[in-house]
Amino acid sequence: MFLGAARARLLCCASSLLLTAIPAQAENPAASDRPDSVPPQSDIVVTAERLATARKEQSPAVVDSIVYDDVETIAADGNIAEQLRLLPGISTIDEGDAPRFVTIRGISPDLNQTTIDGITLASIGNDGEGSRMINLQIIPSELSQRTDVYKTFTAEQDGGAIGGIVDIITRSPLDLKRRYTLLDGYGSYQSFRGPDGRNTIGGSAQHWGGGAKGVFADRFGSQGQFGILLSARYQSRTRNSAKWWQPVKNYFDDRGRLLSGPEAGNWDGRAVPGDHSYGSYTNRLRTAGSSGKLEWQASDRVRASLLGFGYRLWESSTMNKNDFYTRSTIVARTPTGGRSQVNSIYSRYRYDTWDKKTYGGIASVGWRGDMSHLDVRGGYTRAIYDNVQPYVGVRTYAR
Repeated sequence: MFLGAARARLLCCASSLLLTAIPAQAENPAASDRPDSVPPQSDIVVTAERLATARKEQSPAVVDSIVYDDVETIAADGNIAEQLRLLPGISTIDEGDAPRFVTIRGISPDLNQTTIDGITLASIGNDGEGSRMINLQIIPSELSQRTDVYKTFTAEQDGGAIGGIVDIITRSPLDLKRRYTLLDGYGSYQSFRGPDGRNTIGGSAQHWGGGAKGVFADRFGSQGQFGILLSARYQSRTRNSAKWWQPVKNYFDDRGRLLSGPEAGNWDGRAVPGDHSYGSYTNRLRTAGSSGKLEWQASDRVRASLLGFGYRLWESSTMNKNDFYTRSTIVARTPTGGRSQVNSIYSRYRYDTWDKKTYGGIASVGWRGDMSHLDVRGGYTRAIYDNVQPYVGVRTYAR
């Protein structure tokens, strides 16, 4: 089911209705002068998430929150990094065309602290260098009920952040009044003929990509005191390109003598290619993961939960390049073209693969009083990074 495409059609229909209502109102100036005659179609409706604004009002620190909505966020745009860059004062560091790291107030993401329900996420950086940067492209949005970003700190918060704190608050099945089920999917088709993220002898044709996500939540027990929430996601897409270019050009005078550049005197007006290069690039990304949360409402004031999650990013990159170097001193030119002697040929084939995993478990017990509350949490998180890069380089010289 291509729910993303269905939503796009509904939005287009709503836009066309709005555009046709405006000229109709302008055709009758006398009616438009009377406020009580404004048709219902011209009403402007503004909606807001109370969950985010209430959090901002009640927090003793400067905090911005963004609430996740399954319907508004399609499957292809569903990670925490893409959500957070909608907030003021926050930008992202992208890898290719996808955001991965969050900067708060322009400060390096290595100086941020990222938590899930208050438990710090383990990190080994982007390429296993051991930094504290958290790749939020791996964490899907459907894990969260909302995400809080703290730009200033108070005494009860962890002191491990200089730039800011990103706290992912997970969804609660006990907040639902009835069973909740969602399945969202999409597909994409790449017409470019490329190696599809793999080095293959025979090459490859066009290829498909796509993804899907699902969420299930329900309450059970004699009084609905138990709740369960399950979510899962998979995505696969490929970016590829190819290019032929001439990095070096030679210039000659009317007598065929090599010049230092076109600005030199007596240039004959023709640029002669000196070297030729051809390269192809592909990048294949696959993300997958799931989470499960079990909650227990022991009483009106006591609630306990157990959360488990695991997410993985497989990424492969192909960079193939062939260089043809010519001898600039041996050039046979004609009025319509020419011929150069090849000096050497270099062929390089690189296939890079990355495997990144983030998983963990969090247990919590909370008590809520009239004027105070108490939360006890414990958790374990782990990040794993693996990289393999086969590389082959060959060169040959003319005799």
